Amino acid sequence: MRWQPVMKAAPLSILLLGLHFSVLAADKTPKEMRPKLLREGQVLVADDFSAAEIDKGWRIPQGEFAGKVTLQDGAALIETGVGRQGYIYRQFESGTTDASIQLLMKPVSSTWMGVRFMTDGEDGAKNWKIATIIYASGIVRVVEPDATADAAKLKVLKSTKTDLKPGDWWRVSIESREDKLLVRVNGKDMAELKHPGTAGDKKGVLVNLYGGTGLIDEVKVMAAGK
Repeated sequence: MRWQPVMKAAPLSILLLGLHFSVLAADKTPKEMRPKLLREGQVLVADDFSAAEIDKGWRIPQGEFAGKVTLQDGAALIETGVGRQGYIYRQFESGTTDASIQLLMKPVSSTWMGVRFMTDGEDGAKNWKIATIIYASGIVRVVEPDATADAAKLKVLKSTKTDLKPGDWWRVSIESREDKLLVRVNGKDMAELKHPGTAGDKKGVLVNLYGGTGLIDEVKVMAAGK
């Protein structure tokens, strides 16, 4: 007699359990995405904000009208001050020219969150020439200061739209190498453009936000290899 396998239907409880796990997986924070680096190199900063205090290597605003940065549930909470902006800044060693940053960002109540690599201005003060801004609505913009009008105004170089929803964590990867800037959000390419402002020495990286509060976590900054 020929043997035939008997297939039994899976119990409803097992099917529901599998559905439960799939829903949980969909709610997880996005996994780390490798940045679209031309070449990888030395890790300059790696911080998951799991310590008891903010690492003293980070510079945060000071003064009565400044925002502040504190630790909350294993992430860094950035709050705006009277000037409506808050930031956290990390200085680089001299001679850093090309760099990339990966981090998780979550706008809690802020209008936007951004990243900019800082350079030296003519007076020796820290300055910036190009920045990446992500709005809570999911719009990603690469901008520069509009020098022809007001330095506080922004000239939009590139604008794209993501499928991010309010309350999402953003996995952001940005590379500034020679005259090229590459931006990815949750593993998708958002912008790739050439700009003279990306070239030259970089003094540090600044993560900032406008209005309200925002969280950052799992920050990793690398200098490009040779």
